[in-house]
Amino acid sequence: MPSTVKKKAFDSWKKQRTASGLPPWVTSESWLSGPNGDSSLRSSRTLRQWADDYCQSPKHLKEFVYEKVIHGWNIANLKEAVRSIISASLYQGTVKVDFEVSAAKIYIRPDNTLSRMLSNKWLFFLSIILLIYPFIWLFKRFHSHGGGRWQVCGGAYALKHYGPAPTQPSIPTLPPYSVEISDGQTSSTSSTVPATTPRLIETPDGVHELIGLREGEWFKQWEPTIWRAIQSRYISSTPMYQPHLVASAAALRLDGYDTAQSV
Repeated sequence: MPSTVKKKAFDSWKKQRTASGLPPWVTSESWLSGPNGDSSLRSSRTLRQWADDYCQSPKHLKEFVYEKVIHGWNIANLKEAVRSIISASLYQGTVKVDFEVSAAKIYIRPDNTLSRMLSNKWLFFLSIILLIYPFIWLFKRFHSHGGGRWQVCGGAYALKHYGPAPTQPSIPTLPPYSVEISDGQTSSTSSTVPATTPRLIETPDGVHELIGLREGEWFKQWEPTIWRAIQSRYISSTPMYQPHLVASAAALRLDGYDTAQSV
């Protein structure tokens, strides 16, 4: 298979994997083979070994790239839920729902004048205008002490995952069914899921607790804020970091009123 076809196939699978909330080590082949297949991709080197290899390189324009990836949430379903609110509001304009991740890559470059110059966007642009960069590119591309990129490492951060419960409570046994659990390193299959404690599941290794916020919980918190933003035609380039909870003084005086549960 040509390299271009492989790249297109990988990019397509990467989008599907991200939308489904799968971790980055899951390949399309292992996913199709089922949850019992080998779904982990492990590097032949550790992060420390790759970093040592980068530091020992004599290249002047080398670059080490560390990528941070999130997983655990079904982004496709979450986008569909947001679109459902927009549709229910009878909004007739163009709709585009997307979740952007900022500061997802860390770039490490050598501490020398040439490398610092190329890291400055204005000096980089000036080098292109003055036709200096083509010579730098030739040096970087063909010279033995030119440049190289180490884009082989990264970290995966789960928005939700199951970990061993701090205590081992007794939970009721229900008719068993399978569910895949992943803690970033290993996976196992649960045997029972309690109805009254959905954040706890029983596995052959003991009781595991759901750590993190589920996408449904996040959506329940933000649903009123999204609805009000649509109704008021809210436009801003400044991101919201917290949902807008509106509670009147009269409501707060009511016995049992809880603003956290009201959203």
